[in-house]
Parts: sequence; structure tokens; C-alpha cells
Amino acid sequence: MTRLLRVEAIGAISIIFIGSAMHFAFGCLRDWTPLALVAAVNESIWEHLKLAFWPGVLWAWIMPLPPDSSRWEVLSAKGMSLAITAILIVKIFTTYTAILGRNLLFLDIGTFVLAICVGQLISALLLKSGASHNSFVFVLGTL
Repeated sequence: MTRLLRVEAIGAISIIFIGSAMHFAFGCLRDWTPLALVAAVNESIWEHLKLAFWPGVLWAWIMPLPPDSSRWEVLSAKGMSLAITAILIVKIFTTYTAILGRNLLFLDIGTFVLAICVGQLISALLLKSGASHNSFVFVLGTL
């Protein structure tokens, strides 16, 4: 489990770093339209979900396979991880902005980091427990 947690921690750091860079990529590349598919083009919550999703998909494809796991099992666990990450970003953001009446940059960043870390932890737990072999989890994760 230690090796898997280390790999997922590297994944979390990579997703956070790449996602943060993607936040500024569209403006830095002078609003290059094709980049709008993967990078944030404004400050909406939808645009910020892309910052966690696309680096997470990349990590799912390039991460080292855990022993006795297939790429499809990893993708299944990562699918669940990405869904949980997106749900957490939306729920935490909408909850705290409803309470405070506005958003705060440090809470936005904290929400992003926390959601990614929880998502990566869920992925590690699914892979370690073999839950990604479960047909229900496998189908949900690969949707």
C-alpha cells in the first residue's frame, strides 16, 4: 500500500501543478481557441472542473500499473476518483460561498487541492481493495 500511496501522491502533486498551470494557459496563449477545450477560459466552476479533470485523465493513462492490476482496472478506479473530485469541488465551493456570500481565492485553491487529494486517496483505496474488479464499480468508473 505504501508504494501505491506514494504513486498517488505523485499523481496528486502532478494534477495540482498541471491544473494550476492550465488556469493561466488560455490567457497566456492569447485566447487560442482550441485550448478552451482543456483550459479555463473564465472563472466559472465548470471551467475549474476542467483543471482537475484533464490532468487527472492524463495521470490515469501514464501512472505506473500497480501489481496485479490491468490498465482497465486503473482507469475504472480513476473514473471514480475523477467523479468524486468533481463532486467535492462543486459541493465545497457552493457550500462555502452560500455561507460567506462570496468566494475567496485561498478557499478556492484549498478546495481544488483537497478534492484532488481525496480523489487520489479514493483511487488508491479502490485499487488496493480490489474494488475496481467489482463489476458495479468498474462500470461506473469507466462511464
